[in-house]
Amino acid sequence: MLRLVVHLPLGAREVPLEGAPVSIGRAKTSTVPIENDGLVSREHCRIERGGERWVLLDLGSQNGTRMGAGRIAPNVPVPLRAGMHFFVGRVRVDVKGESVLARLVKLLGLGALFGGKKPAGSAAPAGTMKCPRCGALINIAKRSRGTEVGCPRCRSVYRVP
Repeated sequence: MLRLVVHLPLGAREVPLEGAPVSIGRAKTSTVPIENDGLVSREHCRIERGGERWVLLDLGSQNGTRMGAGRIAPNVPVPLRAGMHFFVGRVRVDVKGESVLARLVKLLGLGALFGGKKPAGSAAPAGTMKCPRCGALINIAKRSRGTEVGCPRCRSVYRVP
């Protein structure tokens, strides 16, 4: 399964590509809203299923969606694969695939060994959360939901989910 890593000014956000289309733009109703970037249109681009693949569509945005050395053509689907990246305004979006371990677990049908959950190491241990910016573990044990915690590595501040 592919996922997007959207590098927003306040940290990265992961968006799994599962079934529904993913919209990116300045509109608050976008799946991934990008605020305070004048190069981003309200409805800038969309990632959707195109047969068996995920495709990127620029929705006729004013400043275009950049991939590689240039802009992609409006309303022309561009197939996505792991390792690609594109820009929406000043925001970089990476296309990532499943980890090798997750693929092997799925391929070999070993999900029951992990209790139907992700393999160890793919999620933060209980009582911790991963810093979206640098990946460091933040201790949130004995913290109330909504309280602020700081990352020990990059000093970013987050609210406990």
